[in-house]
This record gives sequence, C-alpha cells and structure tokens, in this order.
Amino acid sequence: MRGAIPEIVNLQPTEAQFPALAQKIAHYLKASIREKLAQEIVSFNPALEPQITDGKGRDPYAIVDVEDNWSVRHLFRMPYSLNEKVWRASLPIDPAKIMQFSPDDAEPRKVRPTFKFLEKFEKNEAERLVQRALEYDAIAKYGAPSSGTQKKG
Repeated sequence: MRGAIPEIVNLQPTEAQFPALAQKIAHYLKASIREKLAQEIVSFNPALEPQITDGKGRDPYAIVDVEDNWSVRHLFRMPYSLNEKVWRASLPIDPAKIMQFSPDDAEPRKVRPTFKFLEKFEKNEAERLVQRALEYDAIAKYGAPSSGTQKKG
C-alpha cells in the first residue's frame, strides 16, 4: 500500500512512526466500526446478543478480536507468505467469499494467487484516514476541544 498513506505525517517520515501510527489508525477504525460490527454480529446470529451486551451497551470486541497493539518487532504478513507455526499461507480473501473460506484453503499446495489484492490505489488516498486517526487519538488523550470560543475584551 506504499503511496496510499502520506510519506510525511506530522513533519516526520511515516515509516519512522511504526508502530505508533499504525496503532492509532487501528484504534480509530476499531472505534469507528464498533456499533456496525455489533449490529452485524447480532444480525448474523441473534443468539450472540447476550455475549456482546453488558451494562454499558454492546461490545462486539467481547467475542471478536481486532489486533491493535503491536510492538516494533511485530511483523505484518505479506500475502501468500507462509506462517511458520501452522504451515499455511496468508491469503487475501474476497469479502464476498468469506463465508466459504476454510483454513484448509490456505494449505500451500492448494494456493493459487488469483485474487487481486491492494493493486489499485491513489497516492495519499489514506491521508484523511490518518488525519481522523490522529484526531481521535488526541481527543482520547486530551479530551474534545471546547465548542465555544472565548471572546476577548
């Protein structure tokens, strides 16, 4: 995806901001999809409603994990690379075919790289995503800015 995310963010090279920037984007996305994910889970299986509902509302992350806490040593798998622990390939999956996926599909002898994955993007198309993630992070840390401005004088 090189090129979709701006090369410079907050006056620093983007690659120098790993994993902090990636974590901020993940936290923002996780918060952004929270309610929709909860709705989809319950729509898919209404019996899961009690598992994701507590006194504060719905928490889909009680049953679905979205990894968002990486260290500098954390590696992202490249598509079609092998996982050395289970000897299966890391596969990009067509969202329309997710329900037909089986872990057996990732056995190296069965893998045929046919799904086009992240081939097309516009330069800096994720710039707004990065901005929103940084704003979300700042609000989480420091609180929302006041809505009114004080008049001088």
